Amino acid sequence: LTAKFQRGMEYTSREIVSTLMDEMVSNIVAMKESENDSDIEYVNRVSQSLSNALDDDSLSALLGFVPSIQSLISGVVKEDSPRCTTHWQLVFLLSRLLHSVLNNQEHIKIFLALDDLQWA
Repeated sequence: LTAKFQRGMEYTSREIVSTLMDEMVSNIVAMKESENDSDIEYVNRVSQSLSNALDDDSLSALLGFVPSIQSLISGVVKEDSPRCTTHWQLVFLLSRLLHSVLNNQEHIKIFLALDDLQWA
């Protein structure tokens, strides 16, 4: 997954991060269809970990930012009138998401390259 923050882009940084996180979760959800049992077990562990880490309101708020969460965790419902998620609430929700993804698989590596961070 890659993205580049640039001045003058038509998308805000929040939209870029949302798209990246949604793509990551979509890739994990796609593993449900794998013939490899360890892939399916991984998806189940991530789903369970995230369900345990966040309450229903938090999962609903995360769903507003990462729509593919609904395919990962059954029963998550998007609020009819979503509340405004502050920057720090979003940081917390995304940290729980990343923790659930990374804490359940030993061989996943994340390489984060920050380029043109001043535009983010």
